[in-house]
Amino acid sequence: MKKSTITALAGIVSRHAHTIGSNQPAIQGLTCIRIDTQGEHLPEVYNPCICLVVQGAKAITYGQSVYACNVGHYMTIPVTMPIIGVVTEASPEIPYLCLQVEIDLAMAGEIFLTGHISSHGSKQAARSLFVDTMHDDLGEPLLRLAKLLDATEDADFLAPMYLRELCYRLLKSSHGRHIAHLAMHEGNLQKVSRVIAYINQKFKETLRIDELADIAEMSISGLHQRFKEITTLTPMQFQKQLRLIEARRYMALEGKGAAEAAYYVGYESASQFSREYSRMFGNSPLRDAGGYQKAL
Repeated sequence: MKKSTITALAGIVSRHAHTIGSNQPAIQGLTCIRIDTQGEHLPEVYNPCICLVVQGAKAITYGQSVYACNVGHYMTIPVTMPIIGVVTEASPEIPYLCLQVEIDLAMAGEIFLTGHISSHGSKQAARSLFVDTMHDDLGEPLLRLAKLLDATEDADFLAPMYLRELCYRLLKSSHGRHIAHLAMHEGNLQKVSRVIAYINQKFKETLRIDELADIAEMSISGLHQRFKEITTLTPMQFQKQLRLIEARRYMALEGKGAAEAAYYVGYESASQFSREYSRMFGNSPLRDAGGYQKAL
């Protein structure tokens, strides 16, 4: 992608990321993210979206692999996923900046049915995260869309067209066929996505693997295999990450203590919660909860 495109996007995101963290500007489906501190952990549950780094850098842990997301790299996340990243380049003077755009699967299905998108495409295996370098065919409509944040009087008319073009270009990308399969309710990715949606709704409850297999219309062993291929996690590990990310959010935004957070997300053992939280985030929940309460 052209350097001028990245520079323009960085300027737009900087203007509309007024606070640290996620900012929702005037156009629905867009999020501008700003982080000023290197080493900041970014645990988040992402809905289907693309995220383009326009300044700074972060690293994403996905299974046993770590992906460097530098300027011009973007993540495609086709299913709702808990993902943990850490900002590797940021400062108050030159913050980490990222532009996030939701993927509308209904729109993707409609575009796919027009017949202008190949149903074959890349041989990449279905996954819940792709990291790639953004090229001009995707970057240019993204810039046109982002520019509407500075021209909101035009956004109601033009934003739907630019979002549609962006979705079309994404479907034509190297991993677009997986988004098409999701949109058309086809393939193993779609079956696993049904289980992911169910776990996202019920993550505080005790889950049974046989019920999850029924939702996917797979055998228990088949579900385990496909779920891990796509997410790098077992269904129960996926549930645990959701619980821990929600507990961290609950302590940070609601000002609650560690024991209350553990109970809130479904843990019966506070000590187990503390061990698993510390392993995932590198800090004990008691320490994080105390820090959040001081900030409030």
